[in-house]
Amino acid sequence: MATAVAVANMTAMRDEGVMQHVLDTEGYFTDQLRAMGEAHACVREVRGTGFFYAVDLCADSGSDRDLSTTQEAGLRGGTLGGMVREERMTVRPDDRGYTGLTISPPLVADRTVIDDLVARVDRVADRIDAWLAGND
Repeated sequence: MATAVAVANMTAMRDEGVMQHVLDTEGYFTDQLRAMGEAHACVREVRGTGFFYAVDLCADSGSDRDLSTTQEAGLRGGTLGGMVREERMTVRPDDRGYTGLTISPPLVADRTVIDDLVARVDRVADRIDAWLAGND
């Protein structure tokens, strides 16, 4: 039964052009997210493909300085989650000790949805920059 559902889902995604939409739109998403990242000291790297990206955080991208143990603990201890929730975003948690944002919009997201998502990530990055400045 599960296999039949999976096949039906894949067929629907193909027939409705969902994957082609992602291929057609991923360049815009990548460009917007990377431009946002370049504006923030707390963003070391924006990496990913399609509609699945990670925003890697650091203490200072200009000097490539890592987060201190205290900063990592503070961000992972609820500060980062609170910032994300206030922007009404959902990001995947990572239990491997990764301090960053894992972002993937809906596969049917258009430029308006992408612009809104990137604006929310930008505001979170603003707050992280400010928080790091006060928790050096």
